Amino acid sequence: MLCTAHPKSLKSLTVNRTLHRSTSDFPSLDTYNLVLPPSLHTMNMNLPLDVFNTVTVHWSSLTSFTGPFSGSGSFLRFIVEARNLICLKISCIGDAEDSHPGALFVHENLTDLTLTPSCSMSHALDHVSLPHLVNLSIGYDFGSHGVCPLRRRPNWEAIVSRLLDRSQCNLQTFATTTPLPPPAMTPIWRMSSLVSLCLFLPSPDTLNHTATVLETLTVTPSQQPLPRLRSLTIICDTDVAHLFTDSKLMDLIASRWEVPKEVQRLAVLSLVNYSCPESLDMIAYEALPLALFLLDLEDNGLEVSWVMGRVVDVLKDARKARESYF
Repeated sequence: MLCTAHPKSLKSLTVNRTLHRSTSDFPSLDTYNLVLPPSLHTMNMNLPLDVFNTVTVHWSSLTSFTGPFSGSGSFLRFIVEARNLICLKISCIGDAEDSHPGALFVHENLTDLTLTPSCSMSHALDHVSLPHLVNLSIGYDFGSHGVCPLRRRPNWEAIVSRLLDRSQCNLQTFATTTPLPPPAMTPIWRMSSLVSLCLFLPSPDTLNHTATVLETLTVTPSQQPLPRLRSLTIICDTDVAHLFTDSKLMDLIASRWEVPKEVQRLAVLSLVNYSCPESLDMIAYEALPLALFLLDLEDNGLEVSWVMGRVVDVLKDARKARESYF
């Protein structure tokens, strides 16, 4: 059965498969031959391309692709053919055992890469170099493209470290919405080109990890990590009292504000909390020193964004109290 996309000037296509079972009125997709025009630039899918019987696509015309891959082989064959791709969002690389080109492929145009934890991610990316990568995001995608079921933990150290070391790119943005082990973050701290950083700090059972991250980012006379950093987002999980009442966080922010001339001053700070409202109520007034500290920085030009429930009210109360006092 032939499935074609018209008109010939089509530039963007989204393919979504419903969860309905195959029937005579809704046959399995492996009976379809997918034919797409050369004008297509953007493609979004929530199913692997190899579910179709055959696929005829001018991959070289694509500049943006979002979707899953059944295995590392299908991903590598795609990336080799889609040479003009600029933005790639991989919602899953499954563990299907399929053949793939063994040689390293250097993609000269890809600048934006988003990865979702999946089974064969590290194996697939071991065969790719991205010298012009600018933006890298890692995290779970619970949207229309689904999440690949995990039977083992992704080797994040291999994914991040080896990909960046191999690519030798000038990364400007790194974001993660999933906890990464400290070794996986090591190449990030070496990225002197980084301008924007979004970190996910896990729950209190990994206090040493959190302290290590905060101390690593703190600017000192002998340590000047990420000298061009202008935007910092910290996302925390579950109980946040250990973080937002921790002097290490204030030390980090202060060091990024009063900086030596070799280091860029922080311009944007976002603190995001995924905790339940009850935990926020418990720490609201304990976080008052941090609120007052950020209030002063905000008045002096720092753009502060809080997603922390009642702590925002505390910040507003602190502002009113200070205005009344003075």
